[in-house]
Amino acid sequence: MIEEVKNLQVLKTLALEGAISVPVQITYTQLANLLGTSQQTASKMLLKLEKLDYIWRERRSNSQYVLITEMGRGALKKEYRSYRQLIANSSRIEVKGKVITGVGEGKYYVSQYKSKFEEVCKFSPYFGTLNIKVEERELEKLEILKNAKDLELKGFKKKGHSFGLVRCFKAKVRNVPCWVVIPARTRYENVLEIASQHYLRNKLKITDGQEVKVLIEIA
Repeated sequence: MIEEVKNLQVLKTLALEGAISVPVQITYTQLANLLGTSQQTASKMLLKLEKLDYIWRERRSNSQYVLITEMGRGALKKEYRSYRQLIANSSRIEVKGKVITGVGEGKYYVSQYKSKFEEVCKFSPYFGTLNIKVEERELEKLEILKNAKDLELKGFKKKGHSFGLVRCFKAKVRNVPCWVVIPARTRYENVLEIASQHYLRNKLKITDGQEVKVLIEIA
């Protein structure tokens, strides 16, 4: 069971690098960094996947081209279906990640949507967002949000600028109520932006690099 979990972790990592559709060049060093392990372990993991016929690879001097096979895609699909079934019976999901510093746009955009937050979500937001970089193994949970029930802040135009639709989900971080906000046009698929009436870094006494769990309502 543990070995299969490890196999799926490597497959998901390769899939996120694009190997689910085309051969991708990757070195042992790159894979080791992505998996948080040693180059030797990364090499053994690839060899195991190859023996299971989960991947095809063509070795080069310092790297290799890797492609996930039909059998490998089947293993990923099976895991995805099981995960979806598990989540379907729940009204919320828990996503883990680490606090990071954003690009500085949260303050501006939250200020522009202030009246929308007050009207739709019934709270007056602090001008800024808490940014959480989601762990790689947690990313598939974010797919659930695509079809989950939400509240929407409609897009609008202001002084010649267009502001797009924003989806909002009720959430909690360490029991503090907040909202996960997902702009229709987002820079990063692996970062959660969290809005709150509080300056969450101070409220929760958290800094960059600390792990947090975000409990998101999906029904």
